Amino acid sequence: MGIPMTRLIARSADGWAVVDADGRRWMVKPPYRDDDRQRLTDAQAARALLDEDLHPDARDFDGWGDLCRYLAEQRVLEATPEEKERAQVAAAALLRRATPGQLEAHLAQLEKWLRDGRRDGVARALKAMRQAPAVESSPALKDRILELLTRALDAPTWVDSRRYSMWTVADEVSVQRCATEIRNRRCILLPAA
Repeated sequence: MGIPMTRLIARSADGWAVVDADGRRWMVKPPYRDDDRQRLTDAQAARALLDEDLHPDARDFDGWGDLCRYLAEQRVLEATPEEKERAQVAAAALLRRATPGQLEAHLAQLEKWLRDGRRDGVARALKAMRQAPAVESSPALKDRILELLTRALDAPTWVDSRRYSMWTVADEVSVQRCATEIRNRRCILLPAA
């Protein structure tokens, strides 16, 4: 018996998708929690695929988690500037009401992303968190945010340096050494002779 696959069939720019998982069709919508999935009959799936907002995007995923991450990433990439602005306003409002416990949970997630090499947006999120009222009254949260922000803005990882550089890098130690030298000089140019 093979490994069960989760297959994306079609999706819309606003994040809705038709999925085939273990021979069953599902309609999935943001924010992609378990209760955001609706089982479809074959007739309902066929009608949904006729919707002009859905476009084919046939891909296989190892499970719901991978599929939902892909859908969320595509939704961000395809968001209009107005949608991004509304999301930032909503995020700021959430941060204003966030408790220290909620902020700790967010920091744990951001730290995991840093460990996994996923730096996109982490520094921006940490900078926004510094403005939260719960952070203003908690030296421990301030210190943790500062520590993570330093890590997020520090030297690129080996993977990042290979992606963004034409220079060949032998290993992580070489990257860190070069980054330190550049930071100390404040310039990537060699000193004048």
